[in-house]
Amino acid sequence: MLCGKGGFKTLARHLNTAHGMKPGEYKKQFSIPGKQPLAAKNYSDARRKMALDRGLADNLAKARGVRMANIEAKKTAPVKPAKPAKAPKPPKEAGAKAKTA
Repeated sequence: MLCGKGGFKTLARHLNTAHGMKPGEYKKQFSIPGKQPLAAKNYSDARRKMALDRGLADNLAKARGVRMANIEAKKTAPVKPAKPAKAPKPPKEAGAKAKTA
């Protein structure tokens, strides 16, 4: 709606490159509902079908399971005590002579 061009599969990239605008700003400017996608329905369907055919949903589910297991393991792991801070070194005396070799 900004430049009159049409035929985009996805609008987000065009908004950013040609107009320096984020999708949220575009939706707000033209009163488009936040849940309204800025991608063509047939494009989204084709991408979804391709992902399902390749088993990407299964891979995503496995990755989420591993991530949640790691998070749970960190929660139940014993907390290591912090190392005590070292005492600061005393400042050198101003009138001390330098060592010569």
